[in-house]
Order: sequence, then C-alpha cells, then structure tokens
Amino acid sequence: FQVLVAGQCALIGLFFAGKILSYILQAHQRFDLINYTQIVQLAASFAAQWIAFHAGFGLYSFLLASLCGFLSGTVLNLLGVWRLKLFAPAGAAGKANLNIFKRVFSFGTEMFLLTLGLQLHNASQVIIVSRTQGLIAAAVWSIATKTFVLAFQFVQRIFDYSASALGEMIVRGERETLRRRYRDVLLLTALVGVFTC
Repeated sequence: FQVLVAGQCALIGLFFAGKILSYILQAHQRFDLINYTQIVQLAASFAAQWIAFHAGFGLYSFLLASLCGFLSGTVLNLLGVWRLKLFAPAGAAGKANLNIFKRVFSFGTEMFLLTLGLQLHNASQVIIVSRTQGLIAAAVWSIATKTFVLAFQFVQRIFDYSASALGEMIVRGERETLRRRYRDVLLLTALVGVFTC
C-alpha cells in the first residue's frame, strides 16, 4: 500500500505541470478537446491495467494504468494547445509579482482545505455506517448514494461549461448579456436538478 501511494503521488507530481494545458483549453472554451482527451485517457488506462493484470503485475497494474492515463492526457492536451496556437507569445507573460503570488497561493491553500474537507466529509459517511451498522450496510450505502453523485455531476457540468463564457462576458463588460445568460444557466440548472431528483 505504501509503495502504491508513493508511486501515485510521484506520478501526480511528475505530471502536475501538464494540468495547465487543460486549463488553457478550458479558457479558450475547447471543452470538446478536453472531453476527447479524457476518453483516450480512460481507454489507455483501462488497456494498460488489463494488460498489466494479465502479465502478472498484480496491484502495481494500478500504477502502470495511472502512468498511461497521465501520459496520454498530457500529450494530447499539449498537441491540442500547440496545434491551435494557444500558447502566449514570447514576452506576454509579464513580470513576476510577489503580492499576486501570495494572493493566488493563499487562494490555492483555501481551495485545498475545502477539497480536503469535502473528501473527509464524503469518506466519513461510509466509515460511520460501517462502524455502526456493519460492512453490508456500508456497501448498500455506498452503492445507493452513487446515483445522487452522478446526478450532481450532471447538473454541475452545466455551470462548469458556462463558466468560461460568463467570465469572458465579465471581462468584456457585457453586463446585460451576462445577466441574461446567467439567468438562463441558473434556470436550466434548476430545471435539470429538479428533474434528476
């Protein structure tokens, strides 16, 4: 287990810089390329894990699958950004500013703590149910709540895909269009949320 966790952490750290590529595509509203990349990542991970299990790698097949997924995702995102010429031109990055770095780092710290709290909140439910009701009840709980998580992700995606366009309207100062589009997104999200419940 320690080797698997250390290997997974090493892979995440190794490919961390490549995450910026998907954010560049997202900023340019190329969600199609992001989704295609995720499909290829899933297929590459599944194929690598399948082959590694048959080759007798055992639990280390998970590490090989993660490596193939990270590698294929980073390469495809890099190709997408490069072919669309989305990299900033030389000299357009500006100068480093320690004050802005501190503010962004502080925001990142808060987002990390929020995500960690959310993970602990979601994981603690199964732990509490298993300790009080037993493992069978925990399995039923885990499976029964998957539908809600799936519905939540489906509803959340509506705003996720709209965020880049709404941010662009804020930057351009298109307040009336922003109000109208935000109202439409909110209405659609609420309707889909009611429908999925």
